[in-house]
Amino acid sequence: MHRLEVVMLHVLSPPPKLEYRAVVKFFTKKGLNARNIHQELFSVYGGSSPSYATVANWHRKFGCGQESLEDDPPEGRPSTALSLENIPAVEALIVTYRRIKIQQVAHELGISEERVGTTIHEHLGMSKLSARWVPRMLTPFH
Repeated sequence: MHRLEVVMLHVLSPPPKLEYRAVVKFFTKKGLNARNIHQELFSVYGGSSPSYATVANWHRKFGCGQESLEDDPPEGRPSTALSLENIPAVEALIVTYRRIKIQQVAHELGISEERVGTTIHEHLGMSKLSARWVPRMLTPFH
């Protein structure tokens, strides 16, 4: 591979965010402020460099003692509602009670209505069919 191809490959494919974070961490420990770190990143990586707000956020975290380059674990309730155990449980309820509502399934299993809907539509491939309107008094013609 020629040198020009290597340079073009580097320009076309941006480095992973962990590389940016390592640079921010290094310059933070060196004593540079967020504005100067952002300027350094932009001078090397150009338009593919992270925004100033992102650099300032990482600078603040590394300045407060964070050592890891990885993302923090997400806050809030863990996403355990869509698990392998819930898919057959939803299916069993629907097969047993054909007219059961999403709200009833969610209440029965203790998961959100959104997760129940996703399980039914995307994982089980089911949909609810509505009955057609028909006249009240059916004649032999109908």
